[in-house]
Amino acid sequence: MDVADTFGREKLGGVSGWTNWDGTTIALVVYPALETGSVLTSTVVHEYHHHYRMAVMNNGHDRIPLLESLIREGMAEHFVADVLGDVARGPFAAVLSPDEARSLWRTIYRHRICLQGDAMNPYQFGGGTSGLPLWAGYAIGYHLVDWYRAEHPNLSVLDLTRLDAACFIPEE
Repeated sequence: MDVADTFGREKLGGVSGWTNWDGTTIALVVYPALETGSVLTSTVVHEYHHHYRMAVMNNGHDRIPLLESLIREGMAEHFVADVLGDVARGPFAAVLSPDEARSLWRTIYRHRICLQGDAMNPYQFGGGTSGLPLWAGYAIGYHLVDWYRAEHPNLSVLDLTRLDAACFIPEE
């Protein structure tokens, strides 16, 4: 990680990761001057889940809608919590309270679930000029999965991983 990357060090604990659109490559960027062991582990688990979901859903491409992107991120953090415990979840899972997430879902997100490509980025990442909290989409995705899990407590994360993103849309 670049020494000038204060966002990566301060907000991400010195570890950043992503899975390519094809789901074939996981990239990790680590700032070596920090103790990153637990963050690195949770990042690897998070990114592995992306790989797994893309393979199971056969949707490893860059044309996914915002809803799939939200669910992909939320599901990955649920997978992290199941594998490593709640303390291992990334900071983006707790950016919004359940009430804040529900309000944003109803007023902004549910009307934009079909956005694709660059048009969905402000809603996925938040922050900047979006008017949304940083990582808002990650938190919305986490809560969408959380609400569904509360209604279906017998389903494992791996069972949930096989479900179409539309299953996670809450009934109003």
